Amino acid sequence: MSAPAAPQETSGSGGSDASTLRFVPLRAASSAQRAAFFAIYHEALPASERKADADILTQAGRANGVLELAELDGVAVGFLILYRAQAYPIALLEYLGVAAAARSGGLGARLFAHIAALCVDRTLLIEVETDREPEAPDIAQRIRRKRFYARQGCRQIAHLAYVMPSIGAQAPPSMDLLALTDRVTVERTTLHGWLDDIYRHVYDQPQDDPAVTHMTEHLPDQLAFQPI
Repeated sequence: MSAPAAPQETSGSGGSDASTLRFVPLRAASSAQRAAFFAIYHEALPASERKADADILTQAGRANGVLELAELDGVAVGFLILYRAQAYPIALLEYLGVAAAARSGGLGARLFAHIAALCVDRTLLIEVETDREPEAPDIAQRIRRKRFYARQGCRQIAHLAYVMPSIGAQAPPSMDLLALTDRVTVERTTLHGWLDDIYRHVYDQPQDDPAVTHMTEHLPDQLAFQPI
């Protein structure tokens, strides 16, 4: 485990009276801060998309993970879990959550801006539930979430039907893979490498998992990052 990092602070962009966000690395958090992190984590995400708390704590000690609690005026208001690959210039935003009482005030955009700053010179990938299933009971929430990422400048990888590995007893919902990047396109072989890296290092799947080949083998040689 690397040495605990000092909490980071960032001022909001909403004017001189904007409160300061403080980001506390989970590996350096107090017991109360850890409890707050997991309370928001459990509230923000369905069980089918959550890793076990013990696995999250293990991930917090890895050099390729950024897991932080966001505090505003001393109150826990959100969290983020970010994977930064060592073999590829990519990162994966696994989770971004805002406490229920702190939503609808622009905090999500401030958290995302912090994440984007952590991923300079990387393609930032984001897993989101697809909005291509109009019968889904949470379709309105899915649409709002994708619109949020669109406002942050994210685009979607064309043609890719992304499959998130199962991490619990319940199968995850159908997903889309978004990206914040300066790239216009990505080669299919490059995308395959990205997904294989994510499967191995984020989800502990074997190298050359058949699911990655299934996702990519029939795709065009070049894939566009298209508007959401």
